[in-house]
Formats: sequence, C-alpha cells, structure tokens
Amino acid sequence: MNENKIIIDTLKPFLPTVKNWIIDYVKEHSLESKTVSEFGFSRLLQYFPKTILDTARVVIIDKVKMIPLSQLGIPWFGDFESMDAIGVTYMNTYFVNKNYVNQESIHFHELVHIVQWYHLGIDAFVLLYGLGLKKHGYQRSPLEFQAYSLQERFETSENNFDVPMQIIPSLDNLVMEIV
Repeated sequence: MNENKIIIDTLKPFLPTVKNWIIDYVKEHSLESKTVSEFGFSRLLQYFPKTILDTARVVIIDKVKMIPLSQLGIPWFGDFESMDAIGVTYMNTYFVNKNYVNQESIHFHELVHIVQWYHLGIDAFVLLYGLGLKKHGYQRSPLEFQAYSLQERFETSENNFDVPMQIIPSLDNLVMEIV
C-alpha cells in the first residue's frame, strides 16, 4: 500500500466531523461576511473572474481560527492548528486578521484557496490538504505551495494571469493522488 493511500485512509473517518465543523463555522459568521468585490481591490479582477469576486465571502476577524483538529480527534497537525495565521479559507469564505485586511496580496492568496475549494469540493480539498500537511508540512504542502507561489507572482510581476486557468490542471493531477 502506498504512503498516500495510508494517509488518506487514516484521514477519511474524520472527514464528516471536519466538514461539519467547517460548515458550522462558516454559517456562524455568514451575517458578518462581505463579498470580495466590496473591498474594491483594483488588481484582483485582472486575475480572477468577477463571479468569484462577487460570490467569495470575507470575514474580518480579531484572531484567525484554525480548525481545532486535536479536539476533533486528529492529533497529527498540532503545528498547523496552533499557527498564528493571517488568513484561512473554508469553502467559499475566508477569514482575515483585521490588521491585514487592506493587504491585497493576502486576499489574492486566500482567493487562490477559494478557487481550489470550488474546483475540488469539500471532501477532496480537506483530504488533499491533510495529505499535504502530513507529507510536506504547511509551507510545502501542495495547496499552500500553489497559493504562495502565485501570491509571489502577483506581488512581483506586472503581467496578469488567469488564476483558475493556472491552477485547475495541477489540481486535477493532485486529485489523482487521493483516488
């Protein structure tokens, strides 16, 4: 049995609990969320379709809350769980620390995750994210690496690019790792 399959098989029993936590947390903050478009960032439209900016939700928060994985019975991700994160994305909503809300590149990074969530769906996203964390750690996990690499391009390049077109083929390849 290959390593990916062993990790995925270990994570699958926890999937319903993790999904319920995510769904409840997003719902709990839905009334305070705004669309990305409401923030008026000028460059994001050059990288993401308007429909994404009009439907993705943002919650400005004092402290970003990571999924309490150990409380949900998943003890392997303590470093991730205790991170002092600037932002985190759950489904169609991302949460940004109030001190970073005006940094367009943070929104860009989280929007990459929004596209990942849209394309993969909740089950595949959660399993791929968990697999990446377990095998590579946070910074080198494939979904984070993709977001950080594109964020760096956004910050340093004048050339616009279509984010979904950049990432969807590689997401499809990643899905093959969990099937």
